[in-house]
Formats: sequence, C-alpha cells, structure tokens
Amino acid sequence: MAALPVAEKSALDGYERGCGEGEGCVFGPAWADVDRNGCDQRNDVLHRDLTGVQVREGTHDCVVIAGVLDDPYTGASVVFEKAEAALVPIDHVVPLAAAWVQGAAAWPVEQRQAFANDLTNLMATTRAENSAKGDSTADEWVPSDPGYGCSYATVVITVKDRYVLAVSPAESAALKSLLATC
Repeated sequence: MAALPVAEKSALDGYERGCGEGEGCVFGPAWADVDRNGCDQRNDVLHRDLTGVQVREGTHDCVVIAGVLDDPYTGASVVFEKAEAALVPIDHVVPLAAAWVQGAAAWPVEQRQAFANDLTNLMATTRAENSAKGDSTADEWVPSDPGYGCSYATVVITVKDRYVLAVSPAESAALKSLLATC
C-alpha cells in the first residue's frame, strides 16, 4: 500500500471504452484470449468463479453455459445460464475509467489491453452489484458483504501496484480502512 503513488484523479479526457466505428477503443476489444488458452477472458473468469460449471459441447470445454456463482461482493448465490448471461457480468475490480484517470491514459495500447484482460482484476458478480459499483473506486463504493472488504482491498492494491496506478488520498484512506478488517 505504501508503494502506491498518491495523486488526485485527473480528467477523463480521451477515455472511450467502446470499440464500435468511430469510438476510441482505448482498452482494446472486450474479452480477448490474451493467455492463448483457446478461451476468452470472460469464459476463463466464469470457469474460475463458478461452481458446477457446464460447458457447451464442441468448444474445447471453453464456453460456459451454466454454473453457480457465490458472489463475493454480496455473499449471494446466483444461478448462471448462458441465455441470461447479463445477470452475471464480469467486473473490473479496478475500473477501466478509474485506471484511465490514475495513470493508464499514458500507457501504450498493448499495456491497456493487458490490464483490461488481467484475470487478477476480473471477477464475476451480479448485475445489480456491478451496476452499483460502475466506475467507482474504493472511496466511493465497497462490497455490500462486509466480510469481503479485506479481500477487495487486497485485489485493488495488488492490481494498482502491478500497473503502478495512483490512488487518490480518499481512496488511500478507504483502502487502509478496509485493510484494517483483515
């Protein structure tokens, strides 16, 4: 925690996550297969975070079609079915927009793509919790399950340290408070 640079958040200038025609696509297309295991990162996360995983035949055990998520943010169990995939989105624990204003804007696109697809920073959660969190940092949002605060802070710090991303003074204080629950 002490090694993280502390700085106020900068402006969101130039941040365009979308990859459609005319959009900036600053973190690259979603769900690449960056580890080249034949599965995109979304399916890698589902394999890791769900129990009772069922896969689509003919996909080399890659495409997850069903399973159960024990959501660390809420403590709730959620049944995942591919037909309702939006109910279990994949969260960037350190949000892409937050990373952009805390240092990622200066990175080459390859580093931003690696960050956006880093499994350490990706976690399956519920749609409601993912929507509530949005692009918030630890001073603006914490998991609704208080028992997950320590783990959440640890992931945020690990990711920010790995990518040398800054924390605002308020986020630093919030992370220290969450670490005190460990």
